[in-house]
Amino acid sequence: MQGGQDICNRLRVDYLSLVSIIKVYVSFPEATQSDAASELLHLIEKYGKQIDKLPYLQESGVLANLFQDLESEESKEAIALLHLEDWVKKL
Repeated sequence: MQGGQDICNRLRVDYLSLVSIIKVYVSFPEATQSDAASELLHLIEKYGKQIDKLPYLQESGVLANLFQDLESEESKEAIALLHLEDWVKKL
């Protein structure tokens, strides 16, 4: 079971890192990047601000729905604009 826990912990760290990067981009001096970050942050926050604090099964369900939303064309464009593709792939 330790392997599963390690994967879960890694996913949490990757998710929190991605959110932190997006939050930094919200204050980016160029409006295009700032707006893209704001859109992504709004999308993420509609699932709650503490997804990583949910019980495992709830967290998994919420993240699955979030990942599905990140596959939309609008989200993909924002992710590409901010060069976050590698971070999203890690999830």
